[in-house]
Amino acid sequence: MESQTSKPNKFVIPAIIAAAFLLPIFFFIIIKLTGLSGLPLYFAQLGLYALFFLLAFWGMKQSQIRLTFSGRKVLEAFVILLASWLIYAAFISVAGIIRLPEEVAALRSATAWKVWAQIVSTWLFVGISEEVLFRGYFLKKLLVFYESKNAKRTTLLAVLVSSAFFSLWHLPVRIFSLINGEISIGLILVSLVMLFLLGAGFAWLYLCSGSILLVGLVHGVMDFPLIGKDSQLSFIILIAAIGIVEVFHLFNQKKAAQPA
Repeated sequence: MESQTSKPNKFVIPAIIAAAFLLPIFFFIIIKLTGLSGLPLYFAQLGLYALFFLLAFWGMKQSQIRLTFSGRKVLEAFVILLASWLIYAAFISVAGIIRLPEEVAALRSATAWKVWAQIVSTWLFVGISEEVLFRGYFLKKLLVFYESKNAKRTTLLAVLVSSAFFSLWHLPVRIFSLINGEISIGLILVSLVMLFLLGAGFAWLYLCSGSILLVGLVHGVMDFPLIGKDSQLSFIILIAAIGIVEVFHLFNQKKAAQPA
């Protein structure tokens, strides 16, 4: 996917940043006050992430950022995603972290519509909307900003700042969990560090592949990997995807360097 940018609108960027932070806060306040649960909560979450899509697309329209799709890019995204997931599944299975037959049996015994509902919400809404917003929009805007300032290590600065923003953006849900007694302050700090590293990994994958679809799908599958959900090792999917993309780049470079 290719992006084109123009001069940033000074009003749009702070408005989107503010909305990106405030929407989750209002969402969790409403949940706390109303006790929303079940299907109403599920659809409310879909609505929240639909708003993130709208924020990202609004910013892109204002800045003339275009994410273009092609059949080849879509196919590549699904192939790389599948290969990365298989590497993850093979690793946690061979390492004895999970018992694959038991995981498959548990997945098959789960209510089908609930599994598909989780796939739709996590793979498509959560994964892709967050990546469109944070990598497709914010990362690209930061790259343009630092380039305009003639900053050294433009890409590194853009990745670091966008990853920090991505990490802090998850703070409201962590505070909500803290209030409910589900997490400690120490674990919140650890999770923020991990989210920063994941944000940097997603940025790396996006910059290497140029495919926001691939990054969004990898993000979503990491959140709901079907098997090994409790292993906390789904980041292997991201590492595998980066590795596969880098191998393709190396192969293409060697091929291009060969005399005709």
